[in-house]
Amino acid sequence: MNKKGITIEENTPELKKTALEWLDKNRRTLIKLSNKIWEYAEVGMQEEKSAKALHNWLRKNGFYIRTGISGMPTAFLAEFSRGSGSPVIGLLAEYDALPGNSNKKVPRHEPLKEGGPGHGCGHNLIGVGAAAAAVAIKKSIEKLKINATVRVYGTPGEELLVGKVFMARDGLFDDCDVILTSHPGDINAASAIPCYFFISTEFTFFGESCHLPSMPEIGRNALDAAQLAIISTNMRNKHMKKDTIIEYVIPDGGFQPNVVPDVSKVWFFVRHRELSGLKDAYKKVIESVRGAAISTGTTWQEKFITGCYGYLPNDRLAKLIYDNAMMIGPPTFTNKEKHFANEIRKNYGFTEANEPIHKEIDLLRGIMGTYSQDDGDASWINPLGKLKYAFPRDIPVHGWGFTALSGTSIGHKGMMFAAKTITATGIDILMRQDVLKEIKNEHKGRTKGFKYACLVPPNIKPITRDFMKYHVKTRW
Repeated sequence: MNKKGITIEENTPELKKTALEWLDKNRRTLIKLSNKIWEYAEVGMQEEKSAKALHNWLRKNGFYIRTGISGMPTAFLAEFSRGSGSPVIGLLAEYDALPGNSNKKVPRHEPLKEGGPGHGCGHNLIGVGAAAAAVAIKKSIEKLKINATVRVYGTPGEELLVGKVFMARDGLFDDCDVILTSHPGDINAASAIPCYFFISTEFTFFGESCHLPSMPEIGRNALDAAQLAIISTNMRNKHMKKDTIIEYVIPDGGFQPNVVPDVSKVWFFVRHRELSGLKDAYKKVIESVRGAAISTGTTWQEKFITGCYGYLPNDRLAKLIYDNAMMIGPPTFTNKEKHFANEIRKNYGFTEANEPIHKEIDLLRGIMGTYSQDDGDASWINPLGKLKYAFPRDIPVHGWGFTALSGTSIGHKGMMFAAKTITATGIDILMRQDVLKEIKNEHKGRTKGFKYACLVPPNIKPITRDFMKYHVKTRW
């Protein structure tokens, strides 16, 4: 209770109003920052300009900055704390682009740079939306002079499912009371749905080069080994636990056909809805790799890249996010924006829709997402809430259309909707102790008997920018 006899809870609506007005006032600045990161379009672990743009802006707005977090040069922590510093709200900022997703801000496939990177998942919006919410929450803390901490986690390499995992392994989420994030998709919704556990690992086969027609007995074909590992894994997949997903690429298959490849690489993504299923599938991939090496007379080495937990939902936190999203209201779009959305849909082969962009707000529960995200580990450590905001229906993420939208007013409206919802939710966390207690009690119930252990072995370091430079060297 303050000097006027007004309870802290009674200040909540006024604080929300002040914070949301600040976001509206600074909308142009936020869009400009988002567009700058959209133009940088840096792939995972190479986001030097994008990370710097974000943490410099946060520093100017009163945040203490630490860079190079958890051995990742493009990771950062931005923090504002007052008094005892509790409760602690963590906000997740992403800013990496995708290789091969370059596109202009047009409703057709027209790359800015042929084969180049682009924000085909909207991370330019996610990063700026989180930073904007952090500053708005900070202003609320200062206005009421309450004890609290707001922290932005600058997390590189989300598309590689790297950044947040290594932060979690280093204990950087341990003192959070609540963690909040957002992501564009095809609907507006507070999300309380779990997703798949995940392992990313790469195998290098070593053989012996030769000229096949003249001296075949000398050669040991590393590319054959990589292909055989894939074939064997696909065969084993039929007898893995139900809902196992295996994905792969061959980043290195040799130079030219008349030089037998002495080195080849195969990169696997392994997913399952349960941790036991993931571990079973990973074991069988290893067996397939071992068998392929024996069959081809090659040797092999593994580079374990990352592994992460599936998202652990929190229904009470999702309901709080939903209530605030409903209070703010979903984005509305002009006829020009709807036309743009329909043009993109038509160029993906879909018919024109009267309402091409979802205009309701949903509360997602009771289903399973088949994707993986590197925030899963953090959600098992402390409660983590998610907001989705709508892009046009049927537009696939990780494609040219999503890149185009991430740089337009459609994407900007989603970003501002997310920033406002996260801000209002964060203020509730700070002001409504009863709600925070309910959220934390649910998390304790869901994790009873569980002790977090990172899937990445302690001797594994995060991949560097050189890893991605090598893997995309032929694309741009």
